[in-house]
Amino acid sequence: MSEQDRSRLYAWWCEQADESLAEYVMSCLSPVPLPDLATKSDIARLDTAFERLDTKFERLVDAREADRKEARHQFRWLAGIGVSILGVVVGLGIFS
Repeated sequence: MSEQDRSRLYAWWCEQADESLAEYVMSCLSPVPLPDLATKSDIARLDTAFERLDTKFERLVDAREADRKEARHQFRWLAGIGVSILGVVVGLGIFS
């Protein structure tokens, strides 16, 4: 990141928030270029980690959908039972 880019980013943070937050954000950014911060093997390990996270997320989404399907099934079953019981109660009240 060039010094000019850093200055623009600092100005943007000052506009969006305040100067103290801008200073904090800029202190978190390293002035060293990105290639000096990470090697190709570091990035490859991150890619592998992200792929594992994607797989876990897909499994969670699939499990959530299965849970929703089961919940809909149970709700329909319970609603049917409730309507049946209501019919019996009303029927008994009419014939009594």
